[in-house]
Formats: sequence, structure tokens, C-alpha cells
Amino acid sequence: MTANANQPASEAVSPAAKRRGPDLTEDPIGRLLIALAVPAGIGFFFMIAYNLVDTVWANQYPAPGKAANPTGAALARSFGPFFLMQAFSIGLMQGTTALVANALGAKEHNRARHIIAQAMIAGVLVGITLFLIATVIPVPGREGTFIAFYYELLSSGNAEAVRLGLAYIYPIVFLAPALIVISVFNAILSAKGDFTTFGIVQVAAFFANLILDPILVFGGTPFSLYGLNVDLPNFLPELGVAGLAWATVITQLAGAVIVMIVALRTGIFSGLKLREFIPFWPLLSQVIGQGVPAAVNMLLIAGGFISIQFFVPEIAKQAGSVLLETMSPAEAGEAAVNGYMNAARIEQLLLLPVIGLELALISIVGNNLGARKEERIWRAYRLAMISALVVTIVGMIIQFAGHSLFPSWINESDETLRVSSGMLSISAFLLPAFALVFMNSGTLQGMKRPLFAMIINSVRLVVGPFVVYLVILQIAPGNLFAFWVGYGAVAWGCGVFAVWYTPGRMRRVISREFASPAA
Repeated sequence: MTANANQPASEAVSPAAKRRGPDLTEDPIGRLLIALAVPAGIGFFFMIAYNLVDTVWANQYPAPGKAANPTGAALARSFGPFFLMQAFSIGLMQGTTALVANALGAKEHNRARHIIAQAMIAGVLVGITLFLIATVIPVPGREGTFIAFYYELLSSGNAEAVRLGLAYIYPIVFLAPALIVISVFNAILSAKGDFTTFGIVQVAAFFANLILDPILVFGGTPFSLYGLNVDLPNFLPELGVAGLAWATVITQLAGAVIVMIVALRTGIFSGLKLREFIPFWPLLSQVIGQGVPAAVNMLLIAGGFISIQFFVPEIAKQAGSVLLETMSPAEAGEAAVNGYMNAARIEQLLLLPVIGLELALISIVGNNLGARKEERIWRAYRLAMISALVVTIVGMIIQFAGHSLFPSWINESDETLRVSSGMLSISAFLLPAFALVFMNSGTLQGMKRPLFAMIINSVRLVVGPFVVYLVILQIAPGNLFAFWVGYGAVAWGCGVFAVWYTPGRMRRVISREFASPAA
């Protein structure tokens, strides 16, 4: 009975997988990178454009063009906790993708299905835990939840800033468990090389959000944008910053349902048994072992944004800051954090091809490691590195040329634009360094070695910027430009180290994996 169950299930799923998408162990590597990276890049383009739409509307409410727009600053501060929740979702997805891709490459389809069931259990537990910590469990020794304490700390106790931040983040928190669990279905599609569904869902979510944002933010209150006057029906409630959050909840839940339906139709759940959802430590430990470092890596990225959101306004408020020529220290801090996040959104758009290539690498390398095809692993690594450097050099030229123009499309105040423009003029030259870090991290993630990304991002995003901040306090207080230069030196150091370290690590992993008995 067991033998019969194993073999037919494997044979039933494998042909279906070949018919539904590219063969990651046989198709030409160049074609695979394009076929996987392009839809993934398009999906992430619309995901970031989605966030840009939120940023634009936040800067228009309650009045456009204010340098220290409180709603825009509240949305910028909310990036940290929002990304914190996404970190576990993306971490679980990347870890599960690597494991499932490896199992599919080795033709172990029953094992792949069991891994997915265990990942879903892990997702449920993590989602509920995050929800409770954010909304129920109080901070030891003080009143209020952890999320309220976060806003109080980052806004220096500004009551209005805390209120606006909580108004935005609470609806998102309620979405967290569903987002984390649905990431497993995304992992199924990623492991099979299907990034098209992700792209289509993000495009649809973007346009839905484009419509919902102003309706839920302004309600029946007349508003204008770029000279266009709009007057919606009076019965619509004006939700303000909370409207941005509810638009996100509605569109993301709808997209999650679509992803789940497509994943269920892949056939990978054929032969699924209820007992496979019972925690099984040999597999659950692998999911945790892959997912936790990937999640911590995403947390470090969030931590980097949060730390820089602290460093930038503090530097802007110091004597010597050019913003203090026209603003109070408090206003300078708000303008600085708003300007930084506006610039970060633009930078993320230009990094999209690299993000797409990284996701493609995880799937291609994972499948070919399972299939024990060393030559294809090396070919994918080298071709992805060359491609990433080419596209980031082009992106570098575009970003530097538009470092003053692009942020003016989001916020028109001179002070905020000064911060955004200064950051983009320096970070343009960092895009190739980011490409080196992403490609090497993605390759090792696909080889089931996620710790490298966690360690290098801790240096690139947390430790390095903190050291630079301390140095700036001593030698150039109030100088944001000097801070960005120091941050750039850290980024390039990490990129060069990644190129030196990864090939040797790949050889050791391949030697160890190929030496073990074939399944």
C-alpha cells in the first residue's frame, strides 16, 4: 500500500509540472532566467508601485505639499512593522521554495508535498504569535502594546504621530496570519518556476489599490491631485491614513485567494493525507532551519530601514544641518524621514530586475542541486551575476540622472526634496554593489545555505550604518551627504566580500551534497 502510494503520486505530479511551466533542470539557463525573472520583476514592480501609490496619497492628506506632512511621515514609520510582518511571510516562502525545489529536482514529489504541509503548520503558528505580540501582549514594565511602544520611540513621544501610525498599522496586523500562511502557496508556484501568477496578481492589486486609496482616504471630502479636482459621494466615510491600510487589506486578501487557487491546481497536493499536517520534526526542523534565517534576513532589511529612519532625522536635527535654515528641529526630522522613504521607494523600483533574478536563482539552483547537475548551477550563477551587473549599471545611470526629478513626483517641498535628491545621487552608485550581494545570497539560498544572507545583511544594513552614524556624529554632525557616502562604503565592502566568499562555499556545498547517497 505504501509503495503503491509513493510511486503513482510521484508520476502523477511530475508530468503535470512539466506541462505547466519550464523545466528547471533541462531548459537553457539563459531562457530560464528570463522566463522566471521577468514576471517576478514585473510583479515586484507593481508591488513597489503599489506602495508608491500609498506614499503619494499619504503626502496629499490632509493637505498636499507640506514638508513635514504628518500622514506621509506616519506611513514612512509604518514601513518597519509592516515589513516585519512581511519578513516572516517572505522568509517562510523563500525557505519553503528552496526545500520544495530541491525535492522536485530530485523527483521526490511525496516529500515535496509533506514539506508544504509542515510549512503551512509553521505559518499558522508564526502568524498567530505575531498577532498576539503586536495587539495583546503588553510591553514589560509599561502600559501599551509593543507596536504602540515602537511608534512612541520612533516619533519621540509625539502623540499625533503615534495615533496616525497606529491607525494605519492595526488593520495590517489583522492581515498578518493570512499573509504568512498564503506565502506557502506562493512557494509552491516559485519552486515550480511559476512567477507569472505572482506578477498578474500584483498588477491587478496595483490597479485595485489605485482606485481604492483615494476613495477610502478622502471619502466624500473633495480633493485634488496634480490639478485634477475630485468630489466623491458624500456618504463615503473619510478614513484618512487608515483608508490606505484597509485598501491594502482588501486587495492583498483578494490576491491571496487567487494564488491559493492556482497553487491547488498544480497537482502537487495529489495524494495529500491529513496526517501530513501533524508536526513531523525531521521535516519541520528543515522548514524552520531554512525559513528562520531567511526571515531573520528580511528582519535585518526591515531593521536597516528602521535604524536609518532613526539616524536620518537625528542627523537632520543637529547643528550644521541645512534643513535647520528654514525649519525647526522637529520639522526637519519629519521632512528627513519622509524624504528618505520617498527616495527608498524609487531606489527599490530600479532594483526590481535584480530581485527578479535573485528569485529565479533560488528556484533554478535549488532544482539543479536536487538533480545533481553541477554545471547548470555554475552556469546559472555566472550568467545571473553578469546580467545583474549590466541592469544595475543602466539603473545607476537612470537614477543619477533623475535624482532631483523623480522624488518631485511624490512630494514637492524643497526640504523633503533636498533629502531625497541627496540620497539618490549617492545610492545610484551602490546599485551594482547591491546586485553582488543579492546574486550571491540567492545562489546560496537555493543551495539550502541561508545563513550567508543573514550575516552579510546584518553588516550591510544594521552594524555598518550604526558605525557610520557614530562617526558622522563626531566628524560631520548634521551632514546627511557624508552619512550616505559612509553607507555606500559599507555596501561596496559587502558586495566585494560576497563575490570572494560565495564560489568557495558553493564548491564545498556541492561536494557535500553530491557525496550523499541519491534518493
